[in-house]
Amino acid sequence: MNNSLDTQPSQRADEPQPHNPREFSKKASGITNTGQPFPKREKVALELLDSMADLVIFVDLQGNILWANQTASMRFDKSPGLLGGVSIWEVYPSQKTTHYMTLFNKVIKTGQSLNFIDKDDGRWVEFSIYPINFSNGEPEEIVFLEHDITAQIDAEEALKRVSLQLISAQEDERHRISQELHDEIGQQMTALLLELHSVQAALSKEHAPFADNIEELIRDLEAIMKRLRQVFYQLSPPFLDNTALIKVLRAHCSSFTRSTGIPIDISCPEDFPTLSNIYEVTLYRFVQEGLTNAAKHGKARAVWINLDASGNEINVSLEDDGLGFDAMSASPGLGLKGIQERFMMLRGSFEIESTPGKGTKLFGSLPNSPDES
Repeated sequence: MNNSLDTQPSQRADEPQPHNPREFSKKASGITNTGQPFPKREKVALELLDSMADLVIFVDLQGNILWANQTASMRFDKSPGLLGGVSIWEVYPSQKTTHYMTLFNKVIKTGQSLNFIDKDDGRWVEFSIYPINFSNGEPEEIVFLEHDITAQIDAEEALKRVSLQLISAQEDERHRISQELHDEIGQQMTALLLELHSVQAALSKEHAPFADNIEELIRDLEAIMKRLRQVFYQLSPPFLDNTALIKVLRAHCSSFTRSTGIPIDISCPEDFPTLSNIYEVTLYRFVQEGLTNAAKHGKARAVWINLDASGNEINVSLEDDGLGFDAMSASPGLGLKGIQERFMMLRGSFEIESTPGKGTKLFGSLPNSPDES
């Protein structure tokens, strides 16, 4: 009995065979072709597979192609008839076969599917290898599936570029505001302080009460000016352009300890990589905001900071022994939300762990891309 559902005219052996999505091997995808018509649902399934924009190929455990859809035919520029029986390692580029074959054998050995993203001939592809397990639980066939995600990757890259531009614009605006405050308000307050000193010096002894009042005004003004300098520094951290990040962070921590009396233990490996300015500013803002919250809201007595680069990630954490809060019911303040948004824009992650009476832990992670700009 003919193993094909339809009766076809006789053809020469070397002629490409017409593509029929119902022509499987005798066990392809678990469908047994005994010469009887496939059940209707199986016929529909095969027709759907054949019409998919994704590449679909069924192979045996040796990698011989049992069936391929129209997308696969166009992908490899071979008619379905010529693909049948060909080793899949002959149709994929030679530079890919070693990697793909390793994954293929792993799927056979474990019986578990594998998914990964690969770039092929200018396209980004989500690649999947699925085992088809039969009654004994052992794989008998393997399905290769390719899903083109080039448009998605391009959109993500475009979004990342916009996000980086937004972060840069925010930092530029902070720098501009800091510079204007320094040049205008800072200079005016310095001039006012000098005038108060002049008035104080000119007062005679009989005006001692007024001199005392002026002395108090001078102290208040000096305190305001000190706070303003801190604001300038927070708005636009200096030296990041020409000083290693860890040195800037250590300097900031030292200044913070002098101002608050809170000791800080900061650790960072000596081989910590050089990062782009946007990454360094983001990590700096993380530490800056975390310390502010530890002192202002947590009433912490000590803080621990850790930076490290492991694998494909840059990790930063900040822990305090302060009051803590219920992280499940209380939302973070505007400052921490802003930090979270920065990490998300850079395709990183940001987490908060806190329990009342047990302090707060902040975790941030960024993809390790020191060449990003």
